[in-house]
Amino acid sequence: RILRSRAAAGGVRIPDDCLERLVEVVHGSVRDLESVLGQIVASATLLKQPVDRALTEAALRKLGPGESHALGTRRVAPREVIEMVAAFFGTTPEALCSRSRRRDVLLPRQLSMYLCRRFTDASLSEIGRALGRDHPAVRNAVSAVERQILERAPLRYQVEALSDRLEHLRTPDR
Repeated sequence: RILRSRAAAGGVRIPDDCLERLVEVVHGSVRDLESVLGQIVASATLLKQPVDRALTEAALRKLGPGESHALGTRRVAPREVIEMVAAFFGTTPEALCSRSRRRDVLLPRQLSMYLCRRFTDASLSEIGRALGRDHPAVRNAVSAVERQILERAPLRYQVEALSDRLEHLRTPDR
């Protein structure tokens, strides 16, 4: 309904099968759907033709997995990131969420914050709550990891390995 009203507000009629296809393919928020819809409407306007299934499919093919519309991806929850990082480092999610400052917990916790920022839609505050920290701690951890990735190759390889796993987790098999 939201998409239909947005299209109507722009003076464009979109067939139901095109809207259904859009919802089927784009696995993001309403904002992501509206973004892709806007691109379809712009194509129709530019080409001076009505929106049909062929135009919709052509517009969807142009969109890649790195686009903000989240084509073909699902959201990863902070909890999933925390569990994956804990398993990778041989610790528990509870340890990452604890007040401990031990080195064997500190780095995995910082990486969890960094990866939550990259792979989830969670705010800094939400990430902090998931790990028992506040948003400035998350911001500092993300900045620290970004710096360390540039300086330390072993850490960069760990981040790449975890990123690959998370990417696989959020991209459904086609």
